[in-house]
Amino acid sequence: MAKIQVEHPLRLCSTEPPHVHCIPANKDSLEVTLKAAGVKHHDKVNLADCGNLEDAFNAIMIGLGLPYRKLNYDAFLDVMMGPSPIVPIKAWIIVVSNAHHFFKRSSAGFGELTSVLNLVGSKWAKPVTGGDEGEGFSRAPVAFHVLLPVDEGVSLPLPKLTLSH
Repeated sequence: MAKIQVEHPLRLCSTEPPHVHCIPANKDSLEVTLKAAGVKHHDKVNLADCGNLEDAFNAIMIGLGLPYRKLNYDAFLDVMMGPSPIVPIKAWIIVVSNAHHFFKRSSAGFGELTSVLNLVGSKWAKPVTGGDEGEGFSRAPVAFHVLLPVDEGVSLPLPKLTLSH
């Protein structure tokens, strides 16, 4: 079995793509990866019970402590890319456990989810100034990255970054 190759440290404070990364699943490796990248806080999401894309969107909302449920693709994008109280941070890191379970249940849903998360990352990577896109605030670029811990020998397909929607 091939070992998972992880660049240490991941450039988690960078706004550059890719925004979704597979990392080794053991806890020590996760802590080392986050510490080496200078990450002091990260959000946790669990996809263990997700069977479709809507379930995954709900799990992310729960993991982020947001009140939204039953979101479709467009509503999820609006929530994830809209004005947010997290503006002052420099990096928004989400650790998604059990992504391989979701992939086994819905490979198409997994592909859509990782694509939309890459799209979200590309949006957060751009600064917002006063009146951009009708937003009444400004913010610096924010590094947005999603980490998918996977067991050795497990492979998850990560799509290329697509900037269209």
